Amino acid sequence: MKVPKLFFAAALGFSSLSREALAFLPLHARTCPTCQTLRPDLFPIALRVSVKDTLEPDEDEQKAESKHLTEDDLKFVKGLAASLATLKSISEVKDVVFAQKDADVEVTSQENVVQTDTAQHAKNTVPTAIAAATQGEPNEKSLLTDLAAFFSKVSTILNGLDKVYTGNDKPMGYSVYPKHEEYPDISLEPLMKMLNGPPPREYIFSRTKFKRAIRRAVRILLGLALTDKKVQNAKTYEEKFKSFFTKKKSFYFFPNPLDLVPEPPVLNIYERDEEFSRQFLCGVNPVMIEVIREPKKQMTPELHGALEASYKLKSLADAGELFKVDYEWLSDLPKNPHQAYPLPYNKDSPQDDPRYYQQAPQVILMKDGSNGGVKVLAVQLDRKEGTTNRVYMPKRDDMDWTYAKACVTNCDSQFHEWVSHLGKTHLTMEPHIIAMHNVLRLKNHKLFTFFKPMMKDTLFLNWAARQTLAEFGPDSFGDHQSSVGVGQFMQLIMRYWKSYDFFKSSALPDELESRGFDSSVDLEGYYFRTDGMELWNAYGTFAKNFLDEIYTDDAAVASDPILQEWSDETRAESKGRIKGFPEKFEDKATLVKTMQTLWWICSGLHAAVNFPQYDYYSFAPNKPLNMRAGLDQYYNNKTDMTVSNIREWMFEYAMPSMKDQKQSLTTVNVLTLPSLQTINKLDDNFSTIGSKSYALFKSELEVIGKKINERNGKNQALGIPVYHYLHPDCVPASIDI
Repeated sequence: MKVPKLFFAAALGFSSLSREALAFLPLHARTCPTCQTLRPDLFPIALRVSVKDTLEPDEDEQKAESKHLTEDDLKFVKGLAASLATLKSISEVKDVVFAQKDADVEVTSQENVVQTDTAQHAKNTVPTAIAAATQGEPNEKSLLTDLAAFFSKVSTILNGLDKVYTGNDKPMGYSVYPKHEEYPDISLEPLMKMLNGPPPREYIFSRTKFKRAIRRAVRILLGLALTDKKVQNAKTYEEKFKSFFTKKKSFYFFPNPLDLVPEPPVLNIYERDEEFSRQFLCGVNPVMIEVIREPKKQMTPELHGALEASYKLKSLADAGELFKVDYEWLSDLPKNPHQAYPLPYNKDSPQDDPRYYQQAPQVILMKDGSNGGVKVLAVQLDRKEGTTNRVYMPKRDDMDWTYAKACVTNCDSQFHEWVSHLGKTHLTMEPHIIAMHNVLRLKNHKLFTFFKPMMKDTLFLNWAARQTLAEFGPDSFGDHQSSVGVGQFMQLIMRYWKSYDFFKSSALPDELESRGFDSSVDLEGYYFRTDGMELWNAYGTFAKNFLDEIYTDDAAVASDPILQEWSDETRAESKGRIKGFPEKFEDKATLVKTMQTLWWICSGLHAAVNFPQYDYYSFAPNKPLNMRAGLDQYYNNKTDMTVSNIREWMFEYAMPSMKDQKQSLTTVNVLTLPSLQTINKLDDNFSTIGSKSYALFKSELEVIGKKINERNGKNQALGIPVYHYLHPDCVPASIDI
């Protein structure tokens, strides 16, 4: 094998000079490895990163990722993480990246990684290549500090896997959430059931998956080290936020081989009202918008009064052209502001790092006939009793309007990350997976073949999240990175779960209808609905065809005792406790919709709320996960400031800190690692049972993909943002990241 001559060959995982040369081709001349039929220049930034990240993984790597983690694999991964957490120089980073990339490294202990000749040979060429490609050196101290912090946490997670069960012949147990110590009077037992410990080894990342995730983390941290000086030297805080990103081009012409922190597509358009509105339909949280049918009942009195004079609200509502996004649930949370390092988990914290959110914003939008989307009409941020709450309306170059939109996007991020994403997909699927394992898996039922792909990696991810993102403990990501904090976002999820119904809440047509989106509402630009329904219908056809292969008629379903046992396990109060799940399976139609719904939750729905994260969160001002100043602080400071000064104040004191921006950017980059097990790459799983039905399913997915390609191509030519998160080539079969 030829030795790569440039550092980016190590950073991007290239294995030969031919692949190195490929990186210099313009994007339109390349094929996306995870979405092979699509041009990467039509892709959102998170998936363009995947071109660099995986660079056309070969068939063996895809198969290797489906293998179970062995004890030797775990030792290897633990050693790699421990090495990255204790590096002393950038040269060691080069060594580790090369070694793990080539998969020919032997781990003899947690502290010792034996490097390959390839890695040793590359040492002398790397610094020169970095300087040539980026005209600057990475901040070594910053990089090593960030690597230590990130991989120390990873090592802690991996050490918790030492005693996991290695077999596949035992049932898994259910547990309930304990109280969060910040809110000792609030029981979290009504939440979804969770696994009572780490998952069996078959539900943990494979060695290959761990390596890919580690490689992605190293690359984003390296990229941030390269831009660190640019961030420090930026003259304003607004410039600092934009300086975190690397450039797509090097020397104004050549593709930059070290474009490791790509600019998100919203970077220069996020303040436009059109973009603010579009993101409610096609952004990272497209499941909040509702149709207004009765304006007086569904709108606040202030918003109704402010808009009634200028718009015929009842006529718009009757035509299905009036919409709202409502965050009223936030008004029931007990703490605002919430401390980033709250007591009692952080006993030495001075409690001087508050995180703010508005109590109950409501956004009113109407259909925009010019683009098939929506446009914002007005925003109300508070619903304080005994006073008239201010209504904000679009006004060009108005800082009050700009700040009001920032408050809304901050509230939307609380709902997105913790309810729409964590709650409606990850945690909702957990008791389902336990029940399917305990009954269908252990009894070797033919239906398990259908469900097996949707169970991959989710239990491990949820368990790991409880040690990191949603940790009940000190220095929890969810506390210092989000405005509401862990204890309060668990209360939001619990409120969702208390009213949960399996079909009404999780079956896509039912869920859309619960928000008013029935067939009478024509909203062409709502691509989440359009593409989602295409996938939903395909899942239904696949499930029906699959059942036709294993059941002759309804009577065969009704007489299957294992199916009934699965229903009992899923619904039982002491076990899965899923409300609305079928009490019995007496016909194929009910079973088909159940299969269809489960596949939608873990594939389409999760893809829609997970993979846009880098595009929308990496540049914090577009969607701040926390705000360090509320509306009162804004108005107090505005009094004696010019417009330019209050704008700079917003970026410096209200938006997330530079430290928070860096950590959040790193996290959403890792969380958008593309899957190698997409819904159209499951031939091995269905090689025996379901082979005919899966072949038909793949054909249908190909047609769906072509429709999305054609639409995106036309929209790009017209300058309309494209939506590709539900393209079949990019939708994982499970919640695997």
